[in-house]
Amino acid sequence: RPLPIGKPLDIAKANEVGVVCVLLAAGQGTRFVAAEPKVTYPFLGKPLARQALDAASSTVVRGKSGLDSVVVVGYAQDLTMETLGKTSFTYVSQPQRLGTGHAVYVALQLLEGYTGDVLVLYADNPGVDAALIQEIVAKHQARKDQYGDSYSGMIVTGLIPDAGSYGRIVRGKNGTVVGIIERKVIDKMAPGEVMLFSDGSAYTKEELRATKEFNSGIVIVRAQDYTDALAGLLPNKTKVNPDQYEYYATDFVSALVSKGKLVDGFVVPSEALWKIEGANTVEELQSLEARVADYRSGTLS
Repeated sequence: RPLPIGKPLDIAKANEVGVVCVLLAAGQGTRFVAAEPKVTYPFLGKPLARQALDAASSTVVRGKSGLDSVVVVGYAQDLTMETLGKTSFTYVSQPQRLGTGHAVYVALQLLEGYTGDVLVLYADNPGVDAALIQEIVAKHQARKDQYGDSYSGMIVTGLIPDAGSYGRIVRGKNGTVVGIIERKVIDKMAPGEVMLFSDGSAYTKEELRATKEFNSGIVIVRAQDYTDALAGLLPNKTKVNPDQYEYYATDFVSALVSKGKLVDGFVVPSEALWKIEGANTVEELQSLEARVADYRSGTLS
């Protein structure tokens, strides 16, 4: 079991609030060419990762202000913790970058005794604000009230004409989410090949590629269900010669659905899609910074 670094996590307080944020900040960002790590790069006067962390800490849930956060660090972790504030947050190290599924699982190991929900955010999603987080939490709670214990979690998604390299959201016969299929997996399918899902839904390669609903990566899930699902994931081979493997966080959906659990999707309105947009390069980040600045100044609605 990994050890927490920095600020101790107050499990009793977390249970009162009912939502803990896990921020993924361990990656190197290989396409982000700059003198300092991507997660600490300046963005509107703060380190990039502080944007999502500050949004979480200012979110009001159940009348209580401020979600506690567990920050997963790895690449340049000492610099990252020093820049973000080592005593301001709870950190956990992912010394081997084995994928997003592994990163979330490492963070969940710090939540022993916690019975609430986990909200997963990304260090390079600076457009996420308290208003969006509150909406995500509210919609998640509404599904819990509607479906009861059979419901596990919600994926934040968007709709665009061409989902490009994003993972595709697969909806089942009842309209809930039965899978997230990465573009690289779709590309490996043969023309006309059919992929079957646990509820009996079937999609061809062409149908999956044409799917317009994409996965933002942001999710909110019952902590225990999430832990159980990630613990059973199998690694995906990502490279050969030498072989490399990663655990995809997206695989948690099929793991839960196969156990009879429901997973839903929250489609962010088109005018707010920039809030869930990430940035892979310095140029993309600077473009996003301009939009966030316009929004906060009232220029962009």
